[in-house]
Amino acid sequence: MNPLRVLQELTSVLVSQGATASTLLTAVWHPKVVRKTIEVALTDKGFADRQVLHKATGFLPLPKGAQTIVNVNNQANVNAPTVVPLSSPESTIAMLAGAFNEARGLPPPPEPPAELPSAIDVETEETEDD
Repeated sequence: MNPLRVLQELTSVLVSQGATASTLLTAVWHPKVVRKTIEVALTDKGFADRQVLHKATGFLPLPKGAQTIVNVNNQANVNAPTVVPLSSPESTIAMLAGAFNEARGLPPPPEPPAELPSAIDVETEETEDD
């Protein structure tokens, strides 16, 4: 048998046993850790432990995950609005339908209309008729 293969199998077994041992130790000691956390939380210096308990019981909200805040001090761009031009929903849907049909060998979808009246245009036309 290849010595590298034996080493791989041995490493795999050791990693598995280590994970099992960690799980067992956690299960055995967790109640004692919780008890100690509560004891410390009840002291005057147990602020952090109280926060942990409040989060664990749902009294305080949990963080929503990793968040990165980047502050850039560039005075030239402070008042400049960020504009991201977007295509119309119709052209986006047509583009997605075209890609879907192309991937399946189907004919392309019909072209979207050039311009659809906006809600403001419709309201204006109705009020002019009155």
